[in-house]
Amino acid sequence: MIEIKNRGCLLKTCGQPDLCRLLKCLRSNHDLIFSNSNDYRSQNLRPAEKPEIAKLPLFREMREDERERIFSGSFLQVFPPQLVLFEVGQHADFLHILVDGLAELYTSVGDRDTTMRIVQPVRSFILAAVVTDLPYLMSARTLESSRVMLVPAALMREVVRKDTALMEATMRELAFGYRDLVLALADMKLRQSAERLAHFILQQHDEQEWSGQTQLPAEKRVLASLLGMTPENLSRAFGLLRKHGVSIKGSTVNVSDRAMLEVFARPDRVPR
Repeated sequence: MIEIKNRGCLLKTCGQPDLCRLLKCLRSNHDLIFSNSNDYRSQNLRPAEKPEIAKLPLFREMREDERERIFSGSFLQVFPPQLVLFEVGQHADFLHILVDGLAELYTSVGDRDTTMRIVQPVRSFILAAVVTDLPYLMSARTLESSRVMLVPAALMREVVRKDTALMEATMRELAFGYRDLVLALADMKLRQSAERLAHFILQQHDEQEWSGQTQLPAEKRVLASLLGMTPENLSRAFGLLRKHGVSIKGSTVNVSDRAMLEVFARPDRVPR
């Protein structure tokens, strides 16, 4: 049970569906009262944390006074694993920035759902809903204990209109999101399941900059959903990739022959 008191607002919540209403009550002058739980911690940004957030491409070039205005109106929330942050169709009250941990963006039709993206720190999500002031097209949940910065959407839109550098950074982030979407759609349409897995391993290898080794960012069930296959098909795909120089132990993937894997995966010719 969590009680939140803020400017006369009192909300009691026991489950995930109430989290969106819970967050609406949180603002910079919030007071949290916790019972039967040590998993939630909320606070304003501490001075030591601001330089870390200020390095984000979204905030890096903007005016210092406007950046401080955003930071002063935002706060950090620590969420436990498997907690729904928001759902499809809900109004975007906050821009979420994953500072630590891991999150999943997903959508569903009926009783079926699929992973759309695995969000790793430090990254914002979902900026498009905040900018357009429209409902979310995806849901989000934490995959592990996560520290999330919450920026009120109305404040974000107001500062974007005033700060040219933030406006340009917002445009860039939305543009890169569009490019990622095109590449992900082409990946799903043009590659077989084992090829998609091989391509994903190469991408992770480049991002993590490990020599011959990479870590899967999430459990295999989530990874299978992200790549558009069942967990059983994912296991078979890993088995197929053994003859292309790939071995796996736990969440660690070893690539003994990158050139051979690239021939099989046919990586994108255009950089992300």
